[in-house]
Amino acid sequence: MGTEPVVYVFHHAAPIPVGHRVELQFFERDTGFFSVEYSEQLDMPLIRDLDTGIEYAPEWLFKREARDHLGPSSPRVLDMSPSVRPTRALTGTVVACRVVTGLVAADWTVFTYLTLHEEETRIYR
Repeated sequence: MGTEPVVYVFHHAAPIPVGHRVELQFFERDTGFFSVEYSEQLDMPLIRDLDTGIEYAPEWLFKREARDHLGPSSPRVLDMSPSVRPTRALTGTVVACRVVTGLVAADWTVFTYLTLHEEETRIYR
């Protein structure tokens, strides 16, 4: 376990209790305008609470059906989008968690400040 905790700031809500173990899985997606250009999305990982099994994620990680259909659906809506690629994952224990609502460019948005004692990192390259 690392000696100093690390604060991660994310663009989605992930209210995870202090003391829980989490896995952060980072992905890259096509952000090119006129050509294909993949870039890692450091502010929007898949966050898995390893104690409860609950996952917190941005909608773009999943196939389009996941975003377009509310109510009962097929388990396929949980499939990852073919246009995203995993880059790395890390595990750690939550030391502090703060969920903040703020105004960004005239729109309300949610941020999560997750402070972790990191355990290990896996690179997918």
